[in-house]
Amino acid sequence: MIQEEHSQRYVARQLGISQNAVSKLWKWYSERHTTTRKPGSGHRRKTIPAEDRYLRLLATRNCKRTAREFQEDFQNATGQRVSDQTIQNRLNENNLRCRRSKEVPRLTRRHKQLRLRFAEEHRNWQLRHWRRVTFCDETKVPPFGNDACVSVWR
Repeated sequence: MIQEEHSQRYVARQLGISQNAVSKLWKWYSERHTTTRKPGSGHRRKTIPAEDRYLRLLATRNCKRTAREFQEDFQNATGQRVSDQTIQNRLNENNLRCRRSKEVPRLTRRHKQLRLRFAEEHRNWQLRHWRRVTFCDETKVPPFGNDACVSVWR
């Protein structure tokens, strides 16, 4: 875009990044005629691809374990100590994100029947009728799922 005479500010807005990032990238490109880094530059990885696969396997088999627990398993299996942040990074690279699993009460057949009856009785109500109603129990009760605060790698 800059070669097409657009300003750095315009390019930054179009790409959704800062003008400083565009400026640095343009400077890098002007000096080296490429935007890629040299191979081997940057920090060396603490794990090899086979170890990354092992971590992914651990996480998919034991999804309710923490990164610290994976760290201990990894150290026991390989004899190599890596930080829990490294474990999280490797799992994130494999699209395994830490989520909170939630435990909620299951809806019984009776709950569903009562909800259906309520909906049928109030099907024809207009907005003016609903304005006078106050719901005191605003809890979320999904029909499926679980709501306990347990981290899960998904």
